[in-house]
Amino acid sequence: MRPSATAVPHTLASKAVLALIGVLVVALGLTGGPADAAVDPMTKVLQRTNTYRADEGLKPLNLRTGIVDVSQGWSGHMKSTRTLAHNPNFSSQMPSGLYSAAENVGYACGYGTKAANTNAIMSAWLKSAGHEANITGNYTDIGIGIAYDKSSDCAWATQNFGKYPLSFNKAPRPEVNGTLKMGNYVAAKTGTWRPSPNFQYRWFRDGKRIDGATGKTYKLRWADKGHTIKVKVIAKKSGYKTTKRMSVGVKFS
Repeated sequence: MRPSATAVPHTLASKAVLALIGVLVVALGLTGGPADAAVDPMTKVLQRTNTYRADEGLKPLNLRTGIVDVSQGWSGHMKSTRTLAHNPNFSSQMPSGLYSAAENVGYACGYGTKAANTNAIMSAWLKSAGHEANITGNYTDIGIGIAYDKSSDCAWATQNFGKYPLSFNKAPRPEVNGTLKMGNYVAAKTGTWRPSPNFQYRWFRDGKRIDGATGKTYKLRWADKGHTIKVKVIAKKSGYKTTKRMSVGVKFS
């Protein structure tokens, strides 16, 4: 009889079983066919995960090395202890900057190869409502870890999901724009950012912040004569990493 993969959260049994967990870190507001032997099992899990997300109209998850280390370490732990359990510390072990995180773990035996056992776990994850909810969750990054014991033909697999702030696709350096003349206003020319953020401004004289100079424009004064003026823009957008960019200095001679 062919081994079967079943979704039985927090239960260890023969053949294939699963468990899942979702953890809120900061208060926030692929169809399954046989695994291709030519594709590394971790790559295959990533491909199936992102293909499934694409079918649901979702963006792909980025495979992040720092999360892979957590996932692989835990799969190795489950293999060495021969238990199916969640990593109680996975969220704190993942790279910093995390908004939220979740974890899927699974176990399968008797499918003949590492790839086939891993494929069975992935298929079972997709058939389980809780695990599928993690796979299609509001996350940006993923780690995948697979540990295989050839002697028993058993595989242990872990998926760790993380939501991290996105980076701007385009973040040009600002420029100080205007005629350098006493009493004139110069302006911060931000250029085109993608996507468009909200800006804050900070003006500097010889590298030191000018008190109260926080507008898009700055009026040149006697204290600036003979000194270098720069402007820093601080770009903010919900879901994106706050990004700071400093202009090249201009000499007010």
